[in-house]
Amino acid sequence: MAVAMAAFVFGFYWIFGDTGNYLGGNFDRFFYENRKTKDNPLYRKGKMSDKGKFMSDIKGIYWCQIHGMIQISLLCIYAVFSLFHGNQHNERIEAIFLLWIIIGGNIFIGVNCYYQMILKREYAPSRFSKKQWKPFTYTGAERLGAIPVKDMYGEKEELFHHFMKACETHGYKFWKTYNFKEEEDACFWVREEKGLEIFACFYVQELEDKHIESMNLVFQKFMEEYIGKPVTKKPIYFTFIICVEKGNPCFYRMINKAVIQGHGRYRLPAGAVLEEREILISPQLSGNGFREYDGMRRELKRMMKE
Repeated sequence: MAVAMAAFVFGFYWIFGDTGNYLGGNFDRFFYENRKTKDNPLYRKGKMSDKGKFMSDIKGIYWCQIHGMIQISLLCIYAVFSLFHGNQHNERIEAIFLLWIIIGGNIFIGVNCYYQMILKREYAPSRFSKKQWKPFTYTGAERLGAIPVKDMYGEKEELFHHFMKACETHGYKFWKTYNFKEEEDACFWVREEKGLEIFACFYVQELEDKHIESMNLVFQKFMEEYIGKPVTKKPIYFTFIICVEKGNPCFYRMINKAVIQGHGRYRLPAGAVLEEREILISPQLSGNGFREYDGMRRELKRMMKE
């Protein structure tokens, strides 16, 4: 009994503790534990420190793991003591251990949810938030693999021309082309039926981390020009295609993630790899905004077939 309890505690705090994905739709906390820059809200808010190779760098999770180690140590001592005394069990002690594990587990879940809340406020704000939305910064959680559609576009001009016509067919109006880097640009289309619906195509030869912030700045520039301010309470539906000559780890890290939505801030990331002539659509399992995601995905597929 004590050994089983110890194994459970170990699994709970380390397997679930380092991924942050025991609940669907959470941000992949492990990714943030290894990014000690000002872009990481946990680092910026002083929630991280260096605690060792095998322990979490997030302070609250670290102390939960220390608590788990104490529990495991005492359970092992009790198991050895029980073994040397003819495998005797003390029901009162085991009940206390069980209650302690349940309380510790609930504290850990609460601590985890607290950090998830910090991340979600930063990267998936609601429509009533005063924060500027950065839709390209960390779009999702678990690495699931995007939904590929083969035999598509082999050239940038072919892709842009196709979606120019498809957007017109679906009631989008062309807004503007933005050049944010040399030979790298973005086109925006807008429709206002159920909120602010935005469709955009971005082209970069090879996606790098530096492009993410550039694309966020282009999006914020569009918002300021179109509605006169960077923040709106209108629900936003943003479908974007990032077109690259060939895929790389940065590209697949974004596109293969399960999308996390904010309340009234919905996005559908897709990527076009010209070298492979395919389009990959980021998945979403469930959770907030799944119905909106599914509607945007269906529309994108219809546009691709036209």
